[in-house]
Amino acid sequence: MAGIKGYMCVILCLINLKHCLGLYADQVGLFDWRQSYIGKVKFSFFDVSTHSSKRLFVGTESNVIAALNSRTGGILWRQVLEESEVVLDTLLYRENVLVSSSSAGKFIRSWDTSNGALLWEAIGHSASSPSKKVANSPFHGWNGPQAALVDSKENELVVSLAFNVIKAFALQDGSEKWSVDNSEQTADYFSFQHSSGILYLVGTQNDVDIVIQTLNIENGQIKGERRIGAPWVNSGASCTFVKKSSLVCAEMFSYSIHIISLTDESAPVKTISLALLGLGVEELSLGKPNVHSFGSYSNSWDERSEFLLKLSKTHQLILNLNDDRSITVMTKFIEQSVLRAAVLGNRAILVSITPITDESLEFKCYDLDNKRDLPDMTQKAVLVDHGEPEDAVVYLFTKKENELGYRVFLTTTDHSVSLVQFPGRIMWSREEALAEVTAVEVVELPFSPSQANFETLQEEFGAHPNGRVVGLGCVIFINLLATLQPHTESLCFP
Repeated sequence: MAGIKGYMCVILCLINLKHCLGLYADQVGLFDWRQSYIGKVKFSFFDVSTHSSKRLFVGTESNVIAALNSRTGGILWRQVLEESEVVLDTLLYRENVLVSSSSAGKFIRSWDTSNGALLWEAIGHSASSPSKKVANSPFHGWNGPQAALVDSKENELVVSLAFNVIKAFALQDGSEKWSVDNSEQTADYFSFQHSSGILYLVGTQNDVDIVIQTLNIENGQIKGERRIGAPWVNSGASCTFVKKSSLVCAEMFSYSIHIISLTDESAPVKTISLALLGLGVEELSLGKPNVHSFGSYSNSWDERSEFLLKLSKTHQLILNLNDDRSITVMTKFIEQSVLRAAVLGNRAILVSITPITDESLEFKCYDLDNKRDLPDMTQKAVLVDHGEPEDAVVYLFTKKENELGYRVFLTTTDHSVSLVQFPGRIMWSREEALAEVTAVEVVELPFSPSQANFETLQEEFGAHPNGRVVGLGCVIFINLLATLQPHTESLCFP
């Protein structure tokens, strides 16, 4: 009778047991893992909303928008965009604002910087609207659409340009404020600049003219249009905006720099030969001249007059556009360096990143306002098993002693990203090449001691080389009942 009651207690216990899943002790930590990646970084910004912020915002070629912990490199939040034909065109950041443009300007989205939630979405153009082909823009790095954060008297706007259609959306809720459709025109508009309530839409016509259309930023009303003869624009020209008021283009047809005023319609085009900047025949023959601006997507460099002229990987010049539209050479770099700059208050610092060995980099700083090197801010960093530096973002900050410090978010050719802090300390690195794994090969390795314990379990419960899993499960279950029986009897019959 006591035996029957014992078995009944066991059955009641089994009925009340909740369903659960488990692992053997030797399996814990061996097979249960997960890694998250973001891909090759295309856009990156340090969060400057607060002095103590620990966030980095990035947009990648894998259509990922994410926030990273700037102290550890961990992912705080991540949003993966559509994978079909969507490409992240532009990522814009300013204080607590993060806006993306994707799918050739079709989707304009605003994101919550604290958790990555979607705040609003707007349509830049419909799928059937683009009837014009994307023009070959002379702008360096231009990939079709263009977007920017613009301030007006009444609203903060997100202005988007794609396929000759320009639209303005309210930054607060994404509502469309105005739209201008130039798709029927023969001109191909590829970019715009804004200054003092006027939007300057810049394009080319028949590959021989530069067209500048002016619009009222408040309502999109067209105020005028002018054409400037530029037969050199189709000969590999490279252009950028400087000081919000000038379009600066370099070309190899006559090896000259052309300066076009956006704001003064009566000002003629000023042409300066590259030879007048002290460049010799050998330097001019190195390759196609390209001009770059600093801070293209953050509005932080709009008021600055410095820009970069790049002749090759080993020949780069920092130029300054003066008020009389003349150009002076500030400094020259004849090493293979990545040049990036940042602004803090009224100071602008240029940082050069130069490989000195296969595994070490040298960081040098140059004060653009005082036109002098800053040897106290020079540092060296060791990057083991990484590629060459490809891109970087510089973050300036003030130390307790009122001295200037800086961090560098560095991207290398192997798609890895690292955060470097003075004096040469690598705070963390992420191997983002793993985000593009296309094939996996499984290799059997020798058993570890913990895995070898599985053979002991087979000896205890019985080995089944022919895969009779059900029989092995029954053996384990019977042994479990035998183990539980004394305990259940003691509970039922104290």
